[in-house]
Amino acid sequence: SQLQNNYNKLHDLLNSEVEKNQSLLSDNKQFIADMVHQIRTPLTVIMANSSRIEMKGDKEVQPFVNQINSSISMLSNSYEDLSYIISNDSIEYKAININFTNFINDRIEFFKHILEANNKILEFNIEPNIEIFMNDIEVERLIDNNISNAIKHSTKNATITISLNKVIASNKIMLTFKSDGKPIKNPELLFDKNYRESDSKRSLGLGLYMVKTICDKNHISYQVSSLNNINSFIYTFTI
Repeated sequence: SQLQNNYNKLHDLLNSEVEKNQSLLSDNKQFIADMVHQIRTPLTVIMANSSRIEMKGDKEVQPFVNQINSSISMLSNSYEDLSYIISNDSIEYKAININFTNFINDRIEFFKHILEANNKILEFNIEPNIEIFMNDIEVERLIDNNISNAIKHSTKNATITISLNKVIASNKIMLTFKSDGKPIKNPELLFDKNYRESDSKRSLGLGLYMVKTICDKNHISYQVSSLNNINSFIYTFTI
């Protein structure tokens, strides 16, 4: 009887703690959702006014406009990450036919100001007329996180290379991101949730975990290699 009473008390305590944790998780998710909603409007205003300033063509202010545009692009990219994180388990992201070639070229254009502001050199080899069947938001998150990481973690004046090609013999599409940088210490851990290579880098450790989730959902294989100060992220899509 005493054992039963103790068990019931522990069981009730456990249920109470679970309910509290679920409530906190729900509150945190709602807070992030509210913040994402609040960020959208001022970010849109900043983008619109920056474009107006740029159109005036004043050479003296152009370097400052480039820095502003770079910051806007980074904020916009973080906003889209947060939006996906809070909605991917409640919204069905349906696949569509995508011109992968054009899509990647568009994302490269989006990162133009960030690359310039960070003194990074971009080289790319994008094969024409490659198509995939996948959700466009998830494709964008995969590409953007890899470009963003390459910019953030590569060395000063580094070259970042993006390649897209079709391997006809195996019905595969290969998407590769390469950049000059310090050797990756633990490639096998990079895609784990909350993992960070360096505590000195301010990061939530969620970007590549998000990429992993997208890859697993869409049956995309991924691998990381670090050789001769060149870090490579390779994604293989099945046609």
